[in-house]
Amino acid sequence: MNKEGRNKKAQVTIFVILAILIVLGFLIYFLVYPKIKTNSNVSIDNPHAYIENCIKEDLDNLTRVVSLQGGSLNPSAYSFYNGTRIQYVCYTDEYYRPCVIQKPLLQETIKKIIEDSIKSKVNQCFTNLKNDYEKRGYTVQLNKGAKEINIDILPRRIETTLNYSLILTKEDTKRYNSFKILENNNIYELLAITTNIIDWESRFGNAPVDDYMMNYPDIKIEKIFVGSGDKIYIISQRDSENKFQFAVKSQVWPAGYA
Repeated sequence: MNKEGRNKKAQVTIFVILAILIVLGFLIYFLVYPKIKTNSNVSIDNPHAYIENCIKEDLDNLTRVVSLQGGSLNPSAYSFYNGTRIQYVCYTDEYYRPCVIQKPLLQETIKKIIEDSIKSKVNQCFTNLKNDYEKRGYTVQLNKGAKEINIDILPRRIETTLNYSLILTKEDTKRYNSFKILENNNIYELLAITTNIIDWESRFGNAPVDDYMMNYPDIKIEKIFVGSGDKIYIISQRDSENKFQFAVKSQVWPAGYA
């Protein structure tokens, strides 16, 4: 190869390397820098957003796991379906008889589970927030209320109230009396249907699934028979991933009985 050819080849190689470096530079700028900037702005300017950003994923995961396991984080008496332990909410070990309700206050049970389970994460987030402000020269007063966390399961949403007061002082003083986080989740409606199904199961040993879907066309209800007389109910919203599933053992017939 002559000298001119080698020069052209070298120039092409340099241009290719430069193009790769430019692309990498843009990727780093658009993927990494915005995250750094957002986290910095959240910690300095918006403590509400900081706290929500810190615990939102944990709250969503807790709600999802509890919903898939029959209103329990660690099911004690359960049926096993699709790789998941699902708590019995109504159960009997006697033949021919309807089940006995195991969780009469299901909504209150779920509320307390989430409140207790998220507490350590909330404390950690507020401690990190306090430290972050103090590193930037703020004087920080952080106090907990008598009840630190309150979960309200409401129509179409779950509202989490964090009863923490925060006072930030630097050139001026800002006070925040509580923090609220909203989850778009219709578990309220799903639990209302669940409670009605459990009532039918405890009285008659079965529930009219098709009737519910006629009255609530945006809701899908599956009743799946597994094991030795177990029923898994899966109640889901058709236009979202929200679902609640639970196990029932009711009015079981002996094996071989026609």
